[in-house]
Amino acid sequence: MQLRRRYKYIKRYRKIANVLLKHGFGHIAHRLGLSKFLSVSGKIFSKRESSTERFSLAERVRMAMEELGPTFVKTGQILSTRSDLIPPDFITELEKLQDHVAALRFETVKQQIERELGRSLEELFGGFDPEPLAAASIGQVHRAVIRFVFLWPELCSSRFFQIPPRDGYPCAWLMVGNCQPL
Repeated sequence: MQLRRRYKYIKRYRKIANVLLKHGFGHIAHRLGLSKFLSVSGKIFSKRESSTERFSLAERVRMAMEELGPTFVKTGQILSTRSDLIPPDFITELEKLQDHVAALRFETVKQQIERELGRSLEELFGGFDPEPLAAASIGQVHRAVIRFVFLWPELCSSRFFQIPPRDGYPCAWLMVGNCQPL
């Protein structure tokens, strides 16, 4: 159990180090002691200039936070409200984390639902809209028609929010959490 957890953390540290390097912050990864977690290709290219150098520093910070997932996005959202601490160009970029969040790919959403509920999407739902109604930093919402009424308790024990049936069909608004680790 302990070894599995350690491996999970090492994977996350590698992801953070590679994202920092990708966005021109390799020096920060090095100062934080994360450079030992860089992938082989990351170590080879760490000496080269980042391909994101054409973006401003504020843009690169925002892009790195987006790529690193919900915890970093939330941190950026909070920082965007602190004009007493953060320069205006950073505030402008970090504000984009408030309302310009990219939706997860449908395949990722499908895999997560199937993993959490232990059944295929086709078994669970008579219809499932692959386009999200809304996306946010910690999840997104899809409209779906539940295939069998007896599945409602199963859905309620997961991270789903139900609404009353419409037109005689049981429906649910599905909140699918972000698949990246915190």
